[in-house]
Amino acid sequence: MGLRQKVRENLQSSFLVALIGIALLIAQTGFAAVSLQEVYENAGPGEGYDKLMILDPQETYIGDLWISGYLTVCIRGNGALVTAEGGSCYSIAAFGAIVDVDHLVIEADRVGILFGFASSGKVRNNTIVGADDYGIRTYDINLTNGVEIFNNIIVNNTYGIYCDDGYLPEYIAYNDLWNNLEGNYMKYCEG
Repeated sequence: MGLRQKVRENLQSSFLVALIGIALLIAQTGFAAVSLQEVYENAGPGEGYDKLMILDPQETYIGDLWISGYLTVCIRGNGALVTAEGGSCYSIAAFGAIVDVDHLVIEADRVGILFGFASSGKVRNNTIVGADDYGIRTYDINLTNGVEIFNNIIVNNTYGIYCDDGYLPEYIAYNDLWNNLEGNYMKYCEG
């Protein structure tokens, strides 16, 4: 193993430890979390999107965001934490919408990010941990616009990225996946 590989593994381990520490600190200090669904409902247009959500990195957000209809939505995470507090199943779920998600830290319950029913979008520069089912799952996605998944850290989920037959993301690259119990790239995904 080369020096670069050792440095990379050490950085990944350090990042994971720091992420878990931050999550535990937030859980112990009892910060009041903000509903991600409420932020979505109050978001206005911007940067060419129907809804532009710019999150505050100092806030903790509760997941269970459902985006449906023929909308374009962008979530600029800025490093904000999205938790599954309250037992939310999906941190972010898109149905028939174009959804771009970047720079979020998602501590999931069942599913980190779901693209289903003719949805499309980009998932980039996020960290997704702790999903009982899928870090990212795609099924019945929009094959015209596609889904792109790149530059994410997806760790300690049951499945890392899970793609149903016939609904492969257009682009999956440069993701760091490890320690996903049943596998990193599953079903019909190519990593």
